[in-house]
Formats: sequence, C-alpha cells, structure tokens
Amino acid sequence: LGAALTELPDRPRLAVVSAFGGPALPQSIENMAEWALLRPVREIDLLTMLRQATGQASEAVEVSADLGLKVLLAEDNPVNIEITRGMLEKLGCTVEVAVNGLAAADKAGAERFDMILMDCQMPIMDGYEATRQIREQEDAVGEIPIIALTANAFDEDQRACRAAGMNGFLAKPVTLEALLAELRR
Repeated sequence: LGAALTELPDRPRLAVVSAFGGPALPQSIENMAEWALLRPVREIDLLTMLRQATGQASEAVEVSADLGLKVLLAEDNPVNIEITRGMLEKLGCTVEVAVNGLAAADKAGAERFDMILMDCQMPIMDGYEATRQIREQEDAVGEIPIIALTANAFDEDQRACRAAGMNGFLAKPVTLEALLAELRR
C-alpha cells in the first residue's frame, strides 16, 4: 500500500487509524501519514484532523464544558446511544436513555429534564408522536426544550420537527461542537 501511494502523481494525504501506536506501527506507513489516530478515535481528535486537512484552524478545538444539565436521550440505536451519551457526559450532563418514543414520553411525564434529545425514527412510537404527547402533558413548570436528532436534514424534515413541537434540530451524525452549541442555546 505504501509504495503504491508514493507512486501516485497526486499523492493523497494519509491518515492512519490504528489500535497500535509508536513502534508497533510500520515505519514506512508512519513516515507517509500526516496524521496518526489511535483507536478508539475520539471525536475531538478526528474533528481536529479534518479541520487541519481542510485548512481550517490548526489548533485543537476546545469543547469542554460543565453544563450540569439533566438530559433525556431518546434513541433506539445502541451505537448512537453510546456515542451521544459519551458526548453529553463529556459536557458535564447527566443522561437518561429511552429506547423508544413511548418510553421517552413516559419518562418525561415522570421526571423533570432540562432538555430532551429526540430521535425522530424509533420503534413503538416515533419521535414526532412522543414530542406531541410530551407537549400535551407539560405542566405549569414550562416547556422542556426538545431537540430533534435525525439523519434527514431537509427543510421539510425540520418543518415536521417544529410542527410536532420540537425546539431545535441536530442532523446525524451529531458532532460534539453542534451538540454543545444546541445545549448552550
């Protein structure tokens, strides 16, 4: 692979992702790579590398915060749950998980949350219906911010989220910076 890459007329920029670093990484590959990331890759390291590769800020992106929010994460995908929970906890949030819309509506009715992150496509009850039910059961304490999490980022999807009663919108895959901006808003 290394020899083939060096022979290309427009040699691509190379990032190596490995479970091993230092002496375990072949020297020929290490010499060719502009970036070396260790697995599991942290989002901040990947974001920093992408910014450097695209000519944006070369310094690491600082996204640490201690928001102290209690967040309900309504998401059915186990990988998305772990990634989003990790980002929220890094930002100083306490996280509860609901794996479907019905569970989200039930938890929101039983406990007080500072914010709800709502996946739009879930089993048993989707995020749109769950949001409508949460809005119907809210008391005088006030409206809980509900932020849509969806892979569908078209204008009509955002309008559907707002029509259901959601206050914001995060397109998947969610980045730590976008999540932090929405939490602060």
